[in-house]
Amino acid sequence: ASGKVSPIIKLDTLKDQDNIPLSSYKATYYGGAFSQDSRFLYVVLYKGNSSVGDLQNYLLQIDIEKRKYQMLRTPIDYTGVFSNIKFISLAPDGYMYFYTSYNNKFRVYRVLQS
Repeated sequence: ASGKVSPIIKLDTLKDQDNIPLSSYKATYYGGAFSQDSRFLYVVLYKGNSSVGDLQNYLLQIDIEKRKYQMLRTPIDYTGVFSNIKFISLAPDGYMYFYTSYNNKFRVYRVLQS
């Protein structure tokens, strides 16, 4: 091993299916995890240039092979308050799970690959 680290993917250089660069969202990335087959990388992000009525917390799904991203909207709870993703992880069953927490409400979600 060389002890050197080099980037495989630079997130801000990715584009979605409509050719919109991820860098245009001025997003802040919080963490992520790979799918079981390593085809997808899921990244929690805060989309900085969202309008007030728009959800600002997203789960970013990156197709490693195609070098494309897709934003998966996070759920809104029954009170209409925007949920905040706190953690994402690959579970032994092969699915990605994350939880949201807001005003003492705690919910767990499973991500289905699209």
